[in-house]
Amino acid sequence: MLDLALWLNPLDGENPSGEDLRNDPAFHELERLTEPQVKVVHGGHNQPSSQSTIPVDWPAVLDKAEELRAHGRDLRLLVIVTRALANEQRLAGLAHGLTLVAQSFDQHWETMHPALRPSASPRDAALRRINALLDLQNGQDGLLADLRRMTFFAPRPMGPISGRDLEQAALDERVMLLEAASGLNAAEKATLANAHGQLLNRVHSGCKAQADQANAEMMSLIADAHAAITALDAVETALNVRLQGGGAAVPELKRFLQRLLSTLERNSAIETATNGAAEPAPTTADPEMPARNGQMPAKGHGADTMASMASYAEPSTGLPDRISSRDDVVKCLDLVVA
Repeated sequence: MLDLALWLNPLDGENPSGEDLRNDPAFHELERLTEPQVKVVHGGHNQPSSQSTIPVDWPAVLDKAEELRAHGRDLRLLVIVTRALANEQRLAGLAHGLTLVAQSFDQHWETMHPALRPSASPRDAALRRINALLDLQNGQDGLLADLRRMTFFAPRPMGPISGRDLEQAALDERVMLLEAASGLNAAEKATLANAHGQLLNRVHSGCKAQADQANAEMMSLIADAHAAITALDAVETALNVRLQGGGAAVPELKRFLQRLLSTLERNSAIETATNGAAEPAPTTADPEMPARNGQMPAKGHGADTMASMASYAEPSTGLPDRISSRDDVVKCLDLVVA
């Protein structure tokens, strides 16, 4: 793990956050190190015959980041460090990196980079920082994509269980279909539902096998998931205080972590109940009504909005399956306000 104190120390008396790293060639080299390299093999007549992907060397990324630490306190650097720590130490590393971000906000908000824009509202002044932070939920080739591909455990004989598996296993069939591609016909929905059912069975069996074979590791993973969510909450709190606003700063990453934790805890509770120590935890439609594709459900669309809220709620809340009357809408509103 990084020494947080070193990363939080003032860099010099007059300029406690050093330089903006945006145009630093060493920072550009660091960014290149986070990209997998493609190796092309040439055959006869110097024609490409095959290619292979060389994975990212995350220890090398951390070493390079350490060299840049003394140059400037830049949120873009901290995001890369957080990603590297997550790839090296999974959720424990993620929690450590997010803690570094939160404490940097608390201690160096006024001087860190990217610099605040002068003569602007708090949110507009920090827009470049907000955009840099959102890279934590890059699901294409960033941290969130890494977490979804990551194998969290691989018990015998089930094989690897990935972050994506744990995320999707938190969903009931209805929410899974809501989040699927639009315009699917009945046959396509049935195929997806069947595949989702198989996933639920595989993840449940995998969690049970992991608890049987390495229960201490399973409990440690759950604790690390809690720690990562707590650290992300600290980032949100530190940011929202300074933006004079509210809401999730990195909603898709938060949703991923909540779903992953829900799956782990629910299946752990079921396993404990099987041994006679507890009752199974109820299956939830989703741990929390999350932002979908980074956006909260639209306001002002009547029953459609209420139906969206209902689809993310736990069955125990008593929400109706379908919004078909004014009374149903009032019931949903009462539950949401409560």
